[in-house]
Amino acid sequence: MDLFDEFIKEASTGRVDCGMYFNILFNSKIEDNYIGSDSDLLVPTLIVKDKISFLTLLNKYLDIATIFYSNKKIDVTNERKMLLATLFSNMTSNDFNNPDIYIKRRINFMLDNTLKKELSFYSKHLESDVIVKIDKNYPYDETPYSFNIILKRNEFVYNMPSIRFGIDNGVCYIYAIQNKRQEKNDYIKKINRKLYVINSGVQEEEYEENVTDVTMSFVLSLSVMFGVLNRENINNFVVVPLLIERWNAKKIMFDIKEQFNLFKGNHSTLKEDLEKQEDIQKNLTEKFIRTFRRIEYHFSNINIVSYPFEIDDNMYIVNNNNYSSNNELLDEMYRGDSFEKNGHNL
Repeated sequence: MDLFDEFIKEASTGRVDCGMYFNILFNSKIEDNYIGSDSDLLVPTLIVKDKISFLTLLNKYLDIATIFYSNKKIDVTNERKMLLATLFSNMTSNDFNNPDIYIKRRINFMLDNTLKKELSFYSKHLESDVIVKIDKNYPYDETPYSFNIILKRNEFVYNMPSIRFGIDNGVCYIYAIQNKRQEKNDYIKKINRKLYVINSGVQEEEYEENVTDVTMSFVLSLSVMFGVLNRENINNFVVVPLLIERWNAKKIMFDIKEQFNLFKGNHSTLKEDLEKQEDIQKNLTEKFIRTFRRIEYHFSNINIVSYPFEIDDNMYIVNNNNYSSNNELLDEMYRGDSFEKNGHNL
């Protein structure tokens, strides 16, 4: 049995063994051969119409990914199988219907050279240097790269939220925005207070949907990113709000905990904990989408073209270059008044 056949057989059970387990669950229809799961979860089906061409593309991905992640090793016994598991963990339901397009996109994510230099400018509003850098992620992360922003004043540093993204043929795909853990000090507290200027006047404005319940630092990070990418003539965005494999993985873990009696308290806590996790995920997804609505609110040039499930799983956004902003801080972040390429290769 070759690697891929072994992988899809294990994926139909929800547990892929790479020396460490990945909770990956999907059905497969490889040409005329179907492998199904007996799970009661919402399980996607991988559709492969031409196995030979698909495996050729898949092996190309694995060869490139092996080199790309060579300095981001994970301690597993089967690295290529692990790379398969992490590749499939970042698929949407639509990606399972079009796996060739998805794999080509992920290859392009790794090979893209659009942002390879550090950028910096000075923010008068935050009284800090703003440094933009692109960092490589680990294979298990949503994307190969992260868009990171560092605020710096003398020896003090504030790591702004990290944006997991990839660029494919001039389109930017955004998968997640995540806070970075850091110890709070007086500088960070002062910056947090300054960020509340982003809320100035918003609650008094009439808007068709609530955009006040967002994280200010997320809005700031996205403002910088949209401005940086506009300078690179990248003005089309795809926002990926929900990865079905990652959500199913949480449910599989709940089942395993129940099977081995790993829940604290009595058996009834399983349903309660699962419902709580579902509520958390729902709120996170809604807040993720709402953050982009907030960006649209502040910038006349950034428009949401469609919401998730209007076209497919994703949200589509365009920057039409008809620029204006109703917030001075975000305007400064978007424009990056004196961007300088520092010449630091990643």
